[in-house]
Amino acid sequence: MNDILSSEVELGIVGAKADDKKISQERIIEDDMRVVVPGTHKWTNRASIGLSTLLEEPFIIREKGSATLSSIYKSLSEKGKDRKNLNIVSEMGSTEAVIQGIKSMVGISILSPIAVVDELKAGTLKALTIKGLNLKRSFYLTWHKDRSASPLGKAFIDFIKKSQLGANGILNEE
Repeated sequence: MNDILSSEVELGIVGAKADDKKISQERIIEDDMRVVVPGTHKWTNRASIGLSTLLEEPFIIREKGSATLSSIYKSLSEKGKDRKNLNIVSEMGSTEAVIQGIKSMVGISILSPIAVVDELKAGTLKALTIKGLNLKRSFYLTWHKDRSASPLGKAFIDFIKKSQLGANGILNEE
């Protein structure tokens, strides 16, 4: 969001609400994250796991400041758990790095199915729910309140609002 405030970026899609009053946001995607495991993992025949089962597995986290990581910690906190309860084996700086870590059997992680839709279709990764853990979150179209959208920015906003992107129409018009 700093890039939007400094006008380096016109608009973006982010996974967290902004605290700054100079930022405007509109919710565009409701997402329900899942635990993601390699396609050959011992859980691939399951649709869901329990929280205690998750906490036993080697776990890959995103870097501090990641909206994904914040959402995971918030969900764990609602169940009386925190970072220390995870068996963290690696911290990675991007979703793509986490995906590669999962594929390389470094550990498992919690990600948006949107981020791994191709891998899920190919069967290289599997996504499962975690019983009793709320992993819902929203993504927001984000822009500077005092900046007018460029023609390209307006076209992008129109595209986003009219599209149904992702598996199962994850992005819907409101």
